Amino acid sequence: MREGERIVVECNQLGQPIKKAACLLTSFLGTVARRPQLCLLGYAKWNDMLPTYKVELLRDMESKFVLPPSTHDFVMKSLNRKWKEYRAQLKRDYMR
Repeated sequence: MREGERIVVECNQLGQPIKKAACLLTSFLGTVARRPQLCLLGYAKWNDMLPTYKVELLRDMESKFVLPPSTHDFVMKSLNRKWKEYRAQLKRDYMR
């Protein structure tokens, strides 16, 4: 994507993204969750992260995507799930 270009995300009545933009959004969320500069691995639980940090993550998402307010909950839950899965995978692969 070029700088300043944003993808419009449509959502259903439950606040879940739909159509092709949903695939791009969830893929991007997975990438963000695996980048330690964006989602810190030093926290034991997602809830331990500072709320201001989570708001900053949401702002980063909104710089790439046009998100309706109803999708914010979906985005944060999806990031939480992907972050936990990535931490578990790292733990499985590298801790003995």
